[in-house]
Amino acid sequence: MTAPRSPDMADIIRQAIEDRLAEVHVCLPGRIDAYDADLQKADVEPLIQRLQSTVDGELKEDLPIIPGVPVVWPRAGGYKITMPVAKGDRCTLLFCERSIESYQTGQGRRGDDTTLIKQTDPDTFEMHHLTDPVAFMGWYNDAEALSPAPDADDMVLGKHGGAVIHIGPDLIELYQKGAAEFVALADKVETELKKITAMTDAIWPLMTGTPVISEPGNGSPSAFQAALAVALGVVTQPSITKPAATKVKAT
Repeated sequence: MTAPRSPDMADIIRQAIEDRLAEVHVCLPGRIDAYDADLQKADVEPLIQRLQSTVDGELKEDLPIIPGVPVVWPRAGGYKITMPVAKGDRCTLLFCERSIESYQTGQGRRGDDTTLIKQTDPDTFEMHHLTDPVAFMGWYNDAEALSPAPDADDMVLGKHGGAVIHIGPDLIELYQKGAAEFVALADKVETELKKITAMTDAIWPLMTGTPVISEPGNGSPSAFQAALAVALGVVTQPSITKPAATKVKAT
């Protein structure tokens, strides 16, 4: 049997580099274990094991759940895009180059003006550390791909399998694709109501006044006409109110 070869300097250096690289984290898929909506932070489980080569062979190790990971939402100019986060949701973990603790706790703030942000001291030489990720929601594997597939033509916002908004090149559809009816617009509805009102204005005096059509044979209104005049006489003519939404507009 051949005796095992003693490692030379190159082997030692190579192993040292590999050991160090095993501690350099860049990007991993993750799963939400818990979420604090007020703090926008999550406890996240990385979904790929750490793999190292040792003198005894390959070593596989489960990475621990990382607590208090900041969840990053698209946000700029006072606007935002947010979604409810639930246990089990997937995300992308991006591990920062330096410690983000000082930045995250607001130590870079200068006064109350939120635009006055300065660079912060990382306070440690750690780089790409397991404790310094941020989470971007939505990295699912192939077995969990959206079904049906995303729309090939429209931008779609909403709940999978539920109410959505389709934004196409020249048409916006609410709730689902292929909506059958157009949304009524207040000004156009008001115009049509005014047409109906104009017609009722013309015949209202005839409807509510004393009947002028005499019953054949006796020269006076019939009992039915008289009763109808009394009934209509207590009816108030309706006015037109513009049926407009107060927070939603369309053209």
